[in-house]
Amino acid sequence: MNARLRLGKWPTRDSIDAILKQSGIFDFLSENNATRHVLYRHETGVHILLTARYLIDLKQWLTERKNSDWILQTPPRFGGLLNAGQLAFEQSTDNAYLACESIFNDIYNVRIEIFDQLPDGTFANRSRAGILRNCCFGVSDQALSGIVVGTPAHSLYTQTAPQDDIPPISIHDSDPIDAVFTWVDSSDPAWQKRKAKFAPRINESRSDNDLRFLSRNELRYAIRSVLKHAPWVRHVFIVTDQQRPSWLKENGRVKVVDHREIFADVDALPVFNSHAIECNLHRIPGLSERFLYFNDDVFLGRRVTPADFYSSDGKPVVFFSPKMTYDPAFVATLTHATDAAFSKTIELIQRDFGYTPLSKVLHTPHPMRKSVLEEIVGRYPDLVAATSRTRIRSTSDINLCANFFQHYCVATQRAAFPHKQNKFYTYIDTGKHGAALKLRRLRWSQTKYFCLNLTDFDDVDHRKQAKLLRSIFLLRYPLRGPHEISRLDEWRQK
Repeated sequence: MNARLRLGKWPTRDSIDAILKQSGIFDFLSENNATRHVLYRHETGVHILLTARYLIDLKQWLTERKNSDWILQTPPRFGGLLNAGQLAFEQSTDNAYLACESIFNDIYNVRIEIFDQLPDGTFANRSRAGILRNCCFGVSDQALSGIVVGTPAHSLYTQTAPQDDIPPISIHDSDPIDAVFTWVDSSDPAWQKRKAKFAPRINESRSDNDLRFLSRNELRYAIRSVLKHAPWVRHVFIVTDQQRPSWLKENGRVKVVDHREIFADVDALPVFNSHAIECNLHRIPGLSERFLYFNDDVFLGRRVTPADFYSSDGKPVVFFSPKMTYDPAFVATLTHATDAAFSKTIELIQRDFGYTPLSKVLHTPHPMRKSVLEEIVGRYPDLVAATSRTRIRSTSDINLCANFFQHYCVATQRAAFPHKQNKFYTYIDTGKHGAALKLRRLRWSQTKYFCLNLTDFDDVDHRKQAKLLRSIFLLRYPLRGPHEISRLDEWRQK
């Protein structure tokens, strides 16, 4: 019988230590002071995070036990099972590493994950299937030890285990669901003048980068994607700053909402900070309790239903990234405003709920609950108000709708999780090397959600990016909606 099953669903930290001591691997870790990062995951057992510098010692330790019950499960490229005396190692110029992923015997399941040190001093996991992708070692007050939950891993419970008695949320299937887009037209001279007045006063690295505000007509086709693939959406709200898309006509379904309509403190305007805008989305007049929050570079690729975004009892589905799972000490080394906001999420959720967020959120549509956002605003009024007054992204912000909300829902047992699906999500940085090929493949892809993000990378010329995007948009979403002006009226505008 496997020891994991004998422990029950949620083991204690003492039982985790007992597995390590009985397996013998605890002796190696203690003797070599190799790591203090030991995590337990119910589905896969104990995970030991180890830097590559200890692998030669580990090989020697295991070789001495070659007659024991230890069996090594290797990756497919090595094939089969090896005993401890037949370990496969590879030698590089600066270290040796273990060419296996898991160590088993008939009782214990202990997985060793190998991390290489990067030039900046942080560490990266060699396995894409690792429980954490990036980590920091040698930080005495940031050692990780506890129970990891989620697929992908999104939370680490250090003191208490999650409970199974989840309170219901009152919702009816017939209740409406709206969509909300945030948008800016960076070519608008009036907007440029406003930004030029305030942006020079801020000195946040990359936070006021003009590329963040560059419009490539994504909004038009993102809305078409919603009307095509989610016809059950009631209203589409476009939240913007004294602007209106030139192709939009008066329509009861697609509505423009100005920042002045939703900001409690209009003296804070204008703002050029998506974090500030997100702190006020729940104040949109007439907004439904359940709504989907989109950035204008996020699209629906095929038909979706409300069940893709909400459970039967109304819990919003949270889409955590399998590739952005981090040791909090690693997050603290990052300097971008969005990473600082994730650190703020970690700090508050750790303090108030006793678990550590590990994962960032994918660039998908974000299912939201207006009542939960109001609850968060009521619980952290000073932080939300300060973020709302911050005109340009700052390291003191809270990322309310695209990170904090999701972990808060997990912490308060009001989150649902997506089922595993093929062709579920595609993310393309349109300026990065290789993006052109990915964009061409996207023309016929059956992916459910995709994000076409523009960051600091400029490997692909901006004009070429725009041309490729236009060809994709016209192929996937060729039909004008009732909210768009006619082709003739559009021609007259020019």
